[in-house]
Amino acid sequence: MQQLLDLDEPTLAVYRALLRRPEDHVREPESPQVRQALARLVAAGLVRRRPDTGGHVAERPDSVTSRALAEEQRALDARQEQLARARREITDLVELYVTGLTHSAAPVEVERIETIPALEARLDELAAGATHELLTIGVTASYRPEDVPALRARDQRSWARGARSRTIYPASIRDADHLMAYALEGSAVADEYRVLERPPMTLVVIDRRVGVIPLEQAHLDRGAHVVWSPSIVAAFVQLFELAWDAAEPLFSASLRAEGDPLSPRDRRLLELLAAGIQDEAVSRQLGVGLRTVRRDAARLMEELGAGTRFQAGVEAARRGWL
Repeated sequence: MQQLLDLDEPTLAVYRALLRRPEDHVREPESPQVRQALARLVAAGLVRRRPDTGGHVAERPDSVTSRALAEEQRALDARQEQLARARREITDLVELYVTGLTHSAAPVEVERIETIPALEARLDELAAGATHELLTIGVTASYRPEDVPALRARDQRSWARGARSRTIYPASIRDADHLMAYALEGSAVADEYRVLERPPMTLVVIDRRVGVIPLEQAHLDRGAHVVWSPSIVAAFVQLFELAWDAAEPLFSASLRAEGDPLSPRDRRLLELLAAGIQDEAVSRQLGVGLRTVRRDAARLMEELGAGTRFQAGVEAARRGWL
């Protein structure tokens, strides 16, 4: 509710106090902090001022939050339409550009790759040369558990060159344990992950100088265009940033339930275990004994109803605790 209504905790504390006595009202308080809080609550529609007494009474919270939720939904729909329009415009732009190249002697700025081995080799080559950032929408959502080691090896080569990633997944990633664990490990290195219910397109941009999009958006396995044209790559980046702003963090603090049972050490322990770090290394990083690591890992697995440490980390991430 705090985030939904854009109110700080002291203001919400005043509102909660008013809710505890709905039949009563509060006259003009002496405290300037309380007066400011009441003014914000009146502006938000959560409190009204009684003209007869000059006091303040609380409004029903559900009536106000339902309006706020409706406004948030309208804003979300508008962002999705903006993304869809941007995708259509960019797709048309690429098609026109590729068509134009076939009728001119201009330098080739678009490569067409039609086989999966060739595409994977080209992505490896481009990612390995990244020195700044990789922007991705949707691509890794198609990876199977057996693909993750090669994907992580590619990431490590990029990390070694100082590049970091921002990735937008479809929201369904939260049901894929291997991808949740993959993202959890990457986030510990400073990569960032967000989710959208309906990502606008499949896209990779390397260092804002080259982009990769499928020949057919729904079928990455049918080949891709590698685009070097600065104007089109700039459009790709713009689309990515629009999608990034509309997406929510994969590991969102707002998803955490009240009374989050994880201590900072428990949270870090789960991150390390889910990333496959060995007990001895975990012990050194946390500065605790090996027996403590194993005892705490067993306790957390039981609390999360997980059969393995990997599952415990993924389940904690899925609950929004990490």
